[in-house]
Order: sequence, then structure tokens, then C-alpha cells
Amino acid sequence: APLTANDQISLMVDESVKLARFFSERKWPILAFLDTHYPDKPEPPYPPHCIIGTGEENLVPGTLFLST
Repeated sequence: APLTANDQISLMVDESVKLARFFSERKWPILAFLDTHYPDKPEPPYPPHCIIGTGEENLVPGTLFLST
């Protein structure tokens, strides 16, 4: 997730957390992907994002329970 607030992304994250908890409560499988990039490898047309070491490459706080 971006380091600055973004309403559209916040809504997406909230919905993802709800779905993950719903699946988890039912013991259904959950796949979580981490988007990770190196700073010296641009991905046009996208701006730099999820650069290793910035924290953007980690799960958002609401989904940290998935990593246990």
C-alpha cells in the first residue's frame, strides 16, 4: 500500500481484509501475493512502487495474520 493515504486503495484494502477474515474463519485457502521490485529496475508506465526495503513490499497491517 502507498505510504500516503488514498481513499480508493484504503477501500480496496478494507474489502480484502474482510474477505481474508471470512475465508480464514471457514478454513478456506487464501493466496496472498507480495509485489516486490528492485530500485534500479523501472516498470514503465508505472511509477516506482513496492521497492525492497521501503515497507511498501510488506503485507498491510490488516492482513499480517496471513503470514502466521
